[in-house]
Amino acid sequence: MKKLSLVFVFLIAVSSLYAEDIALIEDNVLDLFNSYNPQYKTIGPKILNIPEGQIDFYKMKIDTDESDLKFLVIKDKYIIGVLQNVNGEDQLLIDANGDNLLDYYSQELTIPYWVVASECNNHSNNEYNLDIYFDEAIEIFNGEVNPYSSGLHYQFTQKLLVSVSAPETPNRDIIYALYDYYNHGDQYPWVALQIINYISKTTYDRYKKDNLLFYLHTMESLINFGYSDRAIPLMEELVKKYPEFIPGLVYRWQLENDASKKEKYYKDLKTNYPNHWIVKLI
Repeated sequence: MKKLSLVFVFLIAVSSLYAEDIALIEDNVLDLFNSYNPQYKTIGPKILNIPEGQIDFYKMKIDTDESDLKFLVIKDKYIIGVLQNVNGEDQLLIDANGDNLLDYYSQELTIPYWVVASECNNHSNNEYNLDIYFDEAIEIFNGEVNPYSSGLHYQFTQKLLVSVSAPETPNRDIIYALYDYYNHGDQYPWVALQIINYISKTTYDRYKKDNLLFYLHTMESLINFGYSDRAIPLMEELVKKYPEFIPGLVYRWQLENDASKKEKYYKDLKTNYPNHWIVKLI
């Protein structure tokens, strides 16, 4: 019995040792960084051509391999996550909103919106450049040409990125967040909700302005996250405030549970907007 107890204690000790090398969702990455106190830095890749676009690796040893824990740091001050190897698989854990908690597993290195927001102090009293991008996005989604198969959506996101690459661009935090949403929103609905919340809140705080994109993208993120019931009030508000925005009418049809109403909404879409790119797909 004593021998079995010693073996049990040994196994617990070994598992605890390995657990210390594994970061988990909801771990505080700043606490981990301070605990490990990494002393060595490896210059990392330039992910995007923006001032905040390079991610460096902070390590506990000069020479490391894929099994060693590495901290992902931007501009030597923003700890955005960790890179680790668990059971032979690389894992990227990212702080999605700047609260120091590791929120999600990412499939790729990414520049979180909150880093650009932390660096951006060039806020204009004129929201003109925001209106340009918001209006273009609305035009793309409300038009007859499929923005994805045609490349219009990609061209638009690249235009956003070019704007953010200039440090003097007003509102570059909001513009980058919009870029971040369009590049990661479908993959990570919870992250998308954090991003669109930042965009809508910051735009309102700065300019006291609302926009149909805020309703649309919050609604889409909730649907992708599995909360269609919570998306319905946003859809109703979107259709009420912006009745000529066709994607809102499509979502009204999609979210309707009453069979007769659903059929009516479908016929209305096919009759009134037969050439709209989404209507063609339903």
